[in-house]
Amino acid sequence: MMLARAIRSRFVKQFSTNAKPGHYNAFVWGDGTVGQLGLGPVEKSGVARKYTELGPRSIDAFRALNANVSKLSLGTTHSAAVDATGRVYTWGFGEKGELGLGDNIKEVDVPTWVEHLDGVHVVDVSCAVHHTAALDNKGRLFTWGYGGTSMSDSALGLGPSDGQNVTLPTLVETFIDDGVRVQAVDCGDSHTVALSADGEIWTWGRGDNGRLGNGELISLDFPEPLDFFDSMTCVAIAAGRSFSLALRDDGRVFGWGKNNHFQLGLEGGVLDINNAMERIPIEIRGFEGEKVVKIAAGTEHAAALTETGKLFVWGANLWVYPNEITPLKSKRLVDVACGDRSTLVVAGIGHLTKNIWTFMLIRQIYTDRWFYM
Repeated sequence: MMLARAIRSRFVKQFSTNAKPGHYNAFVWGDGTVGQLGLGPVEKSGVARKYTELGPRSIDAFRALNANVSKLSLGTTHSAAVDATGRVYTWGFGEKGELGLGDNIKEVDVPTWVEHLDGVHVVDVSCAVHHTAALDNKGRLFTWGYGGTSMSDSALGLGPSDGQNVTLPTLVETFIDDGVRVQAVDCGDSHTVALSADGEIWTWGRGDNGRLGNGELISLDFPEPLDFFDSMTCVAIAAGRSFSLALRDDGRVFGWGKNNHFQLGLEGGVLDINNAMERIPIEIRGFEGEKVVKIAAGTEHAAALTETGKLFVWGANLWVYPNEITPLKSKRLVDVACGDRSTLVVAGIGHLTKNIWTFMLIRQIYTDRWFYM
């Protein structure tokens, strides 16, 4: 079973599993006004003409498609999933080509196969506000969505913008030309981060607030590697709205970009909002000697899981430094994902592996409440 949610702009940005085929479906809840929940036609109500699903509900379309979902990613108004056979499905509203279904399809209310990727075995997908990225089993990266303008940069990595949106998945040729195999990708609101099979980090897209981590504030039309990590090996990445995180193989966490809500785990933040940024990666400390094994980035906050199953959260103008979530100390946490204003964690029982997710806890950061599911 897969559980995810969309609240406001984005709740759980990305969640995945390695469960055996035939044991997996997707459940969603929250704002579904423009079809981003994939539940089919819905009845909108109220002055704002909105639709909200209050409790977890199965996306029945996947059963009809005989699709065993293995990856799920939520953008602002669109969502995407990958099944066990490597097919990609998108749904929701994508006026800038976010769905990857061509020029004439801008809104669908059920998961729809992205036919342009027929013959490509996709293993990962990431949605942002106006763009989407997919990674195949050969380490090739495809992007589509907002193509940018002379005043607003694209995060697709396909070259200088001609003002046209990209409505079909398009190969990012930079990695092919450089002989780089990509093993992970994560999309920020206006930038993208990729991790190579060799542990190298690449960034591109909008460059303000230091979100690309290269010491500059200029935007990049093509992916470029971060020199900062030249002598290091990274094993995970995470992209927030205008900041990014990287996890080294020794469990140390680094962050760069905007820090106006303490999302980098550093002082500054609202006290110096105009200059609250880090142009190059800086180490995030405060994990009490624990080795971090997983990282996640939300809109303005971040989270990390340690080797012993401890959860640390920071940012959102609540915690300047990583703060352990003590109500979960008795739980063996195995995975974490962040969204707009919430964090979702998965816990196991005893010696069960994370292939069996037994329950989930959701924390609405601004209300300081935990919900058991």
